[in-house]
Amino acid sequence: MKRIIIFLLCIILPLSLVSCAPSAPSDPQPISEYVTTVPSATLEMQSAKYWISKDPNANDLLMTQAQIQQFNQLNSKLISYDGGEAFALSDVLETMDGAIVRALLSAVFPEDPAAVYLNGQPTTAAYWDALKKNQGLESIGDSVTVKFGYSVCYSNLRSFPTDDFLSETPDDRKVDLATRSDFLPYRPLVVLHESVDEQWYYVQFSGYAGWVRKEYVALCDSREDWLARQAEDVFLLVTGLQLRLPDNPFTPQFSGQLLPMGTRLPLVPASEAPQSIGDRMTYGNYVVKLPVRQEDGSIKDEYTMVPLSDTVHIGFLPYTSANVLTLVFRRLGDQYGWGGLYHANDCSGMVKDIYSCFGFAFARNSIGQSQMAGMRQLDFSALSEEEKLSALDQMPVGSLLFFPGHIALYLGKDQGVPYVISAVGSFATSDMPVGSILSVTGVVVNDVYVHRKDGSTWLSNFSMCFVPVAS
Repeated sequence: MKRIIIFLLCIILPLSLVSCAPSAPSDPQPISEYVTTVPSATLEMQSAKYWISKDPNANDLLMTQAQIQQFNQLNSKLISYDGGEAFALSDVLETMDGAIVRALLSAVFPEDPAAVYLNGQPTTAAYWDALKKNQGLESIGDSVTVKFGYSVCYSNLRSFPTDDFLSETPDDRKVDLATRSDFLPYRPLVVLHESVDEQWYYVQFSGYAGWVRKEYVALCDSREDWLARQAEDVFLLVTGLQLRLPDNPFTPQFSGQLLPMGTRLPLVPASEAPQSIGDRMTYGNYVVKLPVRQEDGSIKDEYTMVPLSDTVHIGFLPYTSANVLTLVFRRLGDQYGWGGLYHANDCSGMVKDIYSCFGFAFARNSIGQSQMAGMRQLDFSALSEEEKLSALDQMPVGSLLFFPGHIALYLGKDQGVPYVISAVGSFATSDMPVGSILSVTGVVVNDVYVHRKDGSTWLSNFSMCFVPVAS
């Protein structure tokens, strides 16, 4: 009898466990239940694969690395100032003419201080006088000793030596008038001036410049050391929206640091890398060696790890339309960040980051990008909308569509309608009345018939389409 009971229990218990187990999950609700899109853009359009599949040439190589480097050389002189010739960052020597430095540092101050707001209140003439005084431009002599260094974090370049958020309206938190550009990590720069309070450097990158806190810059021993560091043979490239370095008490300089798309990290071969970093084995990680700032401001290299699971690539990506679209759709839905605010980016900053993944050194703003040499260009300014629609068929997907103030990436046509993706502040959809506007403030897919506030469509405003391709 006892054996029969045990036998029955062996059958009944497993059956009871099965009957009590949770049922298999039901089919998930369609994503359309949870995601909204611009009315004219379907959900399937929110995917790079959708647009890549429509272009039979999407995987063709558009330029080799040698051709891209030729393009960069052609466009290397990105530093310009009023009354002088443009020059490249590599042209900067140990000293610079003081007049050039003063011209590069010139900033436009508001004619009416009360028209600019700080913390919801109008600024005063005394506020701006203090900023001018802290710039210390009068201390710049006939010749300036240049310092050479690297950025060591992700931040913002400022038009003035201040962290204050300055806006045109009391409650605006999107457009900071003091923000000039994003301050990208691990990039070569030159220091041209220091603020009177010794808290800020005025730094020049290739094509963009501004004020940044001194602690964000590590100084090289010499120009020779600075140049040698730029000859990186092998590097790890951030190809996701951003990479977050792991928290580590042994390397606090890197803990939690966010690195945007396009960041290059000098890669260390496994045979030369340490087996452990900060009491942690390097298993399953790349090892990179990055510059940090020491207490005296000088540069020092430290090892850190990047997990294999992160969205990274060894070296530049092949430059194809498919890869351009893959990268831009990794940013879909990200917020718009004026000049790189809030660890996001504006339209031209996003384009610069994407194309940097192929090795391009683009200008920072949309006008500068539209004027670069070595592009296949279509001048749209004198074309009708119908002629523009026809002309787009000559351009590969991923081409750049420009009108003053905005730049977007061309995705292709769907039922004859062109679509683009961009980091956009605002527009009105075709069903909205003239004068209406939506605060989009994000990276979105839309057709070219969205309106500006004056009622004109993007298509009617586009003045140029261009893309770097081999001639």
